[in-house]
Amino acid sequence: MFGCNIEIDIVEEPKESTKNPVSEAYVYVDRSSKKYHVKPNCSGMKNPKAIPISRAKVKYTPCKKCCK
Repeated sequence: MFGCNIEIDIVEEPKESTKNPVSEAYVYVDRSSKKYHVKPNCSGMKNPKAIPISRAKVKYTPCKKCCK
């Protein structure tokens, strides 16, 4: 008679934190501007790009029209 032993190792991955990180606000910039905007269509921007506001504050100043 033949027999068979099967051995299975179960490895549990550590679960990620159940807390959701606080989402950061995004603002819009374009290549030719030195200001960031809350509205992507403000000041006739062409091809606005959304970036986190924390990154925008380093390089850009707020638009006086839409960032009141």
